[in-house]
Amino acid sequence: KATVTVYKMIDGVRVSFTASARWEEYYPGEGKMGAMWRKMPHGQLGKCAEALALRKAFPAELSALRTDEE
Repeated sequence: KATVTVYKMIDGVRVSFTASARWEEYYPGEGKMGAMWRKMPHGQLGKCAEALALRKAFPAELSALRTDEE
């Protein structure tokens, strides 16, 4: 599991948005799509957690965007 916290200023207050990505939910398997996941598993899972946290913090701007890793 990878967990990322993003901080956003809302009305002058620092607010945290935390999200976790679990390996079993994102790993695409042993095929071609999983090559980078096998080579750099922590980085790939971290990217997914970061994208989730950013979408939580900025839903209006990012809710429709997905990363290649997702």
